[in-house]
Amino acid sequence: MIDESTIPEAQPLDGTEEVLVIQSGVVCRVNLSKFLTTTPVTITAVPTGFTATTISDTEIDLAWSGSGDYFLERSLDSSSWEPIYQGSTANYSDTLLYGDNQYFYRVAAQDTGEIISDWVFADATTDPTP
Repeated sequence: MIDESTIPEAQPLDGTEEVLVIQSGVVCRVNLSKFLTTTPVTITAVPTGFTATTISDTEIDLAWSGSGDYFLERSLDSSSWEPIYQGSTANYSDTLLYGDNQYFYRVAAQDTGEIISDWVFADATTDPTP
């Protein structure tokens, strides 16, 4: 038998609370009002197979697997990052680069502009300038 005096009193929810949602192995925080809607919450999966391929002294092509919305950043030192792409296409050509430089990249899944997955990393060095 359950002792009703030990059950905490239910608090009303106003929709501003966040809950953890797990879908396809991805864990993210979702605003409760979004979670309680009749429209299913779609969670973008963590990108996989992220590669950076040197094309020339001015271009590196980036590709990953997945579907959804993604956020891509570039760095010259792997600590200071700048955004270079945001969208649903799982590839990007980074152009107008400098020859013989190593570039670091990271990509993450996003939902309504918020990063919701771990970053996945890749790097490549442009060809020397002819």
